[in-house]
Amino acid sequence: QPYPAMELHLQLQMPEGSIEHIVVDPTRAGMAVLAKMLPLKRKYVLPEDMRIFRPDGLPLEMEVSLSSQALSSGDTLCVGELRAQATRVGVGGEKVHVMEFRVGAGQEDQESSSEGPERRAGVDAQELLKRAEATLRQTGSSPTEVLAAFDAAVEACAQTGQRDPDQEPQDSEAEAERRCLAARAFFGRSRVRLRLRDWHAAQQDAEQSLVFMPESVDAMCCQGLALKELGETEKARARLGWVLLKDPAHKVARTALMALKTDTM
Repeated sequence: QPYPAMELHLQLQMPEGSIEHIVVDPTRAGMAVLAKMLPLKRKYVLPEDMRIFRPDGLPLEMEVSLSSQALSSGDTLCVGELRAQATRVGVGGEKVHVMEFRVGAGQEDQESSSEGPERRAGVDAQELLKRAEATLRQTGSSPTEVLAAFDAAVEACAQTGQRDPDQEPQDSEAEAERRCLAARAFFGRSRVRLRLRDWHAAQQDAEQSLVFMPESVDAMCCQGLALKELGETEKARARLGWVLLKDPAHKVARTALMALKTDTM
């Protein structure tokens, strides 16, 4: 079989030629590779317009599952800025893609590398979250594709909270930004899991979102909807009632609460 049952072992060739190894779930989208690379962006000076290229010379597709992109364990992905790409015929008559990458970093990259690792990680998480939210809004995106995008965003947000115990704590503004990103990521994934009818996971994600932003009426509504489907009627009624107290015009919460009253009559 071309893919392992649960994991895909890939090599990443960095612009200066060194090799890094990652393990990803082949059913997840290309964004999973990008999320795995976040720690590497702190280790290497990577170009701002960094791209990831498959062995066939084509860019890795961020919204398509890895198993659909002709990848196998042991394959090498090239990381960097593509300067030139050409195709020649190999000895056996096969097409060979020749790629040339920029090596090293420009002045702008050097300036960005002077930022703290937590700040850079926060920017990476924000970019992944923007992509996930855009995928959610995009007509024709399947729920599984959107879920993969939010998985990458949630993972990136989790990494922004990881720091060396000896480091100085984050300033209040950076910490507030981190909590806001995490709340949005978990809330977005909760919405997707509601669409997939994964009620338990949707409830857990909504709860996590509320940990970071307790006053979020939308996250509380998601939790109420999930609890309703799980048969936790009293808890669902309490959450949805709280939403309406905070926002009387919240149509989704009002509709769900009316449905609960009808079901219990």
